[in-house]
Amino acid sequence: MAATPLSAQDPVNLNDRPRIGVPWRTSAEEIAGKRRHYNSYLDAIRNAGGEPVEVSLSLPDPDLARLGESLDALVLPGSPADIDPGRYAATRHAKTANADPNRERTDAKLLDQAVAAGKPVLAICYGLQLLNVHFGGTLVQDIPSEVRGDIDHDLDERPTEPLHAVRVEAAADSRLFEIVAQLPQHSEDAPDRLAEILVNSSHHQSICEPGRGLRVTARAPDGVIEAVEWSSAPIVESSSPPASESPADPGGRKQIHAPGQHRGAEHDAGAAPSATSAPPWIVGVQWHPERMPTDSLARALFQTLVSEARRARAAANHRPHPAGAPTPPL
Repeated sequence: MAATPLSAQDPVNLNDRPRIGVPWRTSAEEIAGKRRHYNSYLDAIRNAGGEPVEVSLSLPDPDLARLGESLDALVLPGSPADIDPGRYAATRHAKTANADPNRERTDAKLLDQAVAAGKPVLAICYGLQLLNVHFGGTLVQDIPSEVRGDIDHDLDERPTEPLHAVRVEAAADSRLFEIVAQLPQHSEDAPDRLAEILVNSSHHQSICEPGRGLRVTARAPDGVIEAVEWSSAPIVESSSPPASESPADPGGRKQIHAPGQHRGAEHDAGAAPSATSAPPWIVGVQWHPERMPTDSLARALFQTLVSEARRARAAANHRPHPAGAPTPPL
């Protein structure tokens, strides 16, 4: 499952750019044509060698399905909206922002298609949270009031964004660590099994309980989950903490669940990928790499997504097709 070394990735070929779908951040921004934040995702994909494909949040389901079939990968972007707490059987917190039903519907439909077809997904901030809820996970609805710690995770966007530390699990089978380990500043072994990176931060919610098949691969020093990815191995998940503990406290009791299993109430969630098939490249980060164009890790995340999209497209083109079915274009 090793990622293509960054130094060995193919040079950009304008005729071979994978089509990477990006839903609009909110219905309101799409209607008003507010593109400043949205364009950051499109630019990051272009700079990494991909072809960004804008995905309207107003598409009817049949049109969305046809568009999804034409994509090679997905980027699920951030959003000022919050996910409807009803999707993870929670009572709405006073600080929870209004939901965007069309954004939730669009992401869920595209996720189902991408997972079924083995297409890679990079989920960012809100996109990470939706990914988690889609697979049956839950959220911390307001970090300042629910999590003990002195890190301000909801920092305003500025020309020079403040950064905070994140500890990445140094595991050989972690896709995120594979990328981090290739960066010059992290080329040496991590004796404490952690690699520290610096990221920006613009969120007041975070993952509480990881969804089916998702493993936690990075946390902030205060315990807030900063990255997850799909894993084909049994997942070690933190159970719901006692009322006296922080929802993000990594010191709570642990339970082991096989992918596709969940210990809590039924949630409105998509089916987790099969544990017997090759695990798809699904990585979610809580920070905003699209707003860090000069950062080596941010660039590497998008470059790896493009590389994985090419790999997935090539694999799809070599699968046998039913008689009479058209062969996808190269």
